[in-house]
Amino acid sequence: MAVTKEKPLTREYLAERLQIIPEQGKFIWASCPRKDFLVGTEAGVKNAYGYRVIKIDQVRYRASHLMILWQTGSLPTEEVDHINGDPFDDRAENLRCVSRVENSKNLKLYSKNKHGAPGIRHRGGLYSVKVGSGKNETSVGSFKTLEEAKVARFWAEKQHGYHDNHGRKESSNGKAES
Repeated sequence: MAVTKEKPLTREYLAERLQIIPEQGKFIWASCPRKDFLVGTEAGVKNAYGYRVIKIDQVRYRASHLMILWQTGSLPTEEVDHINGDPFDDRAENLRCVSRVENSKNLKLYSKNKHGAPGIRHRGGLYSVKVGSGKNETSVGSFKTLEEAKVARFWAEKQHGYHDNHGRKESSNGKAES
């Protein structure tokens, strides 16, 4: 069976092509799609965004989506969040299907952030704190010190359902720190 729009990828066909090790996030070729791949070698390559991509019957899939298919029996219809922020960590326990809004509540801290926490700006001698974005942006308040602003932001994130990893820093090796 080849994967096409009429015949989408199934868990059974995935198992014919790949050996999946969910606790390690590994995909090993079980049958060779091409002569330059060997049975028993790890499948996939890292794309420009840091995600592992595996090509099955000329269709590229993110490994995280294949892990969801393996776990649930269907490809995800929502975004797949890498809980620890590492897009190459496709362990089943590190993945969750979420809406775009929910996924945006588990982002690393932007590298240009000046205050060490998201949603804090310094204007007119005060630190203003906001949560959300666009139409859903909510002002938390203005504070005299950065520490007060960080505490307010922390509690606002809890109230608005942000993930505990939101605002994590990235280490020097490019991996997200908790």
